Amino acid sequence: MLKRYRVRDYDFKLILLLIAVTVIGILSIGSAKPEVQNKQILGFVMGLFIMIVLSFFDYSFFLRFHWVIYVVNILFLLMVVAFGKEVNNAKRWLVIGGIQFQPSELSKIMLTMFYAQYIMKHWEKINTLKYMVLMVLLLLPPLYLIYDQPDMSTSIVVAMVFCVVWYVGGLSYKFIFGTLAIAVPAAIIFFVMVLQPDQTLINEYQQKRILAWLEPEKYAQTVAYQQATIEAYMYPKAFAECDGSKEVAPGVYAGQQNRKPFGFCYRSLIGNDTKGTDYGYKLHLVYGCLASPSEGSHSTINDSPEAGTMSWEVSSTPVEVSTVVDGKKLKPLSTLVVNSTETDAEKLAELEKILYGGDDTEARLPLPDEVIALVGVMAATPEVSG
Repeated sequence: MLKRYRVRDYDFKLILLLIAVTVIGILSIGSAKPEVQNKQILGFVMGLFIMIVLSFFDYSFFLRFHWVIYVVNILFLLMVVAFGKEVNNAKRWLVIGGIQFQPSELSKIMLTMFYAQYIMKHWEKINTLKYMVLMVLLLLPPLYLIYDQPDMSTSIVVAMVFCVVWYVGGLSYKFIFGTLAIAVPAAIIFFVMVLQPDQTLINEYQQKRILAWLEPEKYAQTVAYQQATIEAYMYPKAFAECDGSKEVAPGVYAGQQNRKPFGFCYRSLIGNDTKGTDYGYKLHLVYGCLASPSEGSHSTINDSPEAGTMSWEVSSTPVEVSTVVDGKKLKPLSTLVVNSTETDAEKLAELEKILYGGDDTEARLPLPDEVIALVGVMAATPEVSG
């Protein structure tokens, strides 16, 4: 079961390269979100330990239990359905013994091991119709469970891994060319269908990812790239629809509904050496947002309860503007920033009255053209048609 290694035969170079790449990843994550860096370090240490321990085992020993591996993989994916943790409106994670992991990632390894052994045992028959059908049928349960999380990208990777293992195992070229003759036109038809505005085959965010991949320049400033995170202790009732909730009866809310786009405004302080943070501030106006839950956890109350926070991943789609600056129309935008140290105080006060409301007016978020016209931008004029 255990391999006998000579120290000089152990691949230390591979281990060092893996450590280097992982450390770079941890540093990158820490620079963006420091509070999760310690968790990443713990995962790295545990993963490195498990990897080194498993490297001393002969993998062929595990392949004897290839059906057990297949069943365990299915059980993990079913546990996600029943007990999985929902993140970003997708249920992909399991927490066991305080350790959070993604079973769909394990599927890539476990299905590779299963099919490698299955093909070795039946390699003389893998080009017969019976075994072709059996291999595809065995792939469908894990593939569906992963896709339904939803995790379309991992589903595609798992399907590609299956195809590669099958090809390496000796799949007939006659079958390959025959499949391609059907699959390529079918894929083209599928792509055309999912790119239609009113399609229902895939989710809206998946369609936008495909569009951003096909036309990166066109979508360079759109939802695929304009992203942020919002954290809060509570939110107004009007935000419920933006969070995918719909009030179906007084005090009763249905989840997983269509999310309503929204905009918001927040303030950041500007400081200097003499006045500190009283020097000024910036108003940040954000438009065309779509929220999906990033994280929200509940714990049993104890002697020292703490207020729980809610978090949303927010993506934005730029809105059209008609303002012309220096003879050129502004491109669609998602954000406007107003600097109090550079803006006329009276105009700024008028804008804040619109944003925050007054005794006789309700708060609202004005569109970019209205803000620019109100505050005034050098050489900026609304575009007049006709």
